[in-house]
Amino acid sequence: MIQRIQSLYLIIAALLTGVMFTPATGLADNLQLLWRIPIYAGWGLSVIFSLLAVFQFKNRNKQVKSCIVSLLAIACSYAVLIWRSTQTEEQTPYNPLIALPLIAFLLIIMAIAAIKKDEKLVRSADRLR
Repeated sequence: MIQRIQSLYLIIAALLTGVMFTPATGLADNLQLLWRIPIYAGWGLSVIFSLLAVFQFKNRNKQVKSCIVSLLAIACSYAVLIWRSTQTEEQTPYNPLIALPLIAFLLIIMAIAAIKKDEKLVRSADRLR
């Protein structure tokens, strides 16, 4: 449900990661197509799985798994980006917008913590019945 804090975290994370597809980041100008595909694919998967997790509020285990896939996608994208920057001789100009998926990474971690807290609350309520 949208009213839960983890849903807000996940929607903001999807928006921040989605911003990376805009030309304002300058990433498309600095990288060859061969290097852009895995980076954009990872960020795209992160957006998809973050939004998917929002709508899986009835099954919190699946919600956590979707968040973990989203985290892995962001981490892999950054791994490719860092590996590419160490393999080339040319200097890649850094843009501050490149940090947006890192903020999304932290938001997804906060969402996982909120989901686990929610699960703990539901289990404690089940014990009282």
